Amino acid sequence: QIFSAPLALALTFNILLAQNIQGLLYRKEARELKFESAVFDRLKGLFIQFNQFISKEAASPEQHDSLLPYEPVVRMVKQYKLPPEIVFHIISGTFKPLYEYT
Repeated sequence: QIFSAPLALALTFNILLAQNIQGLLYRKEARELKFESAVFDRLKGLFIQFNQFISKEAASPEQHDSLLPYEPVVRMVKQYKLPPEIVFHIISGTFKPLYEYT
C-alpha cells in the first residue's frame, strides 16, 4: 500500500488533470480539431486510469474519503470548477462495492 501523503498528492494531480481536460475544451486558440480531439481522448483515458489506480491503492473507501476535501462535491464543482460527471469519477472510490450490500 502507498502511504497517505503520496496518495493525497496523486489525488491532487488527478484533480489538476481533470481541470486541464476541462480547460482544453474551452481554449480560445484555434488548432487542428483532429489534434485537439486526440489530446482530449488521451487525457480523459489517463484521468480514468489514474482514478482507478487511486481507488485501488486506498485501503478502504473510508481512506479514500479521508483524502477528499470537506464537502467534496460542492467544493469541486464550485471552487475547482469541475463538472459533476468528473467529480463523480473522483469520488467513486469512496463508495462501497455493491456486493458488500448483499
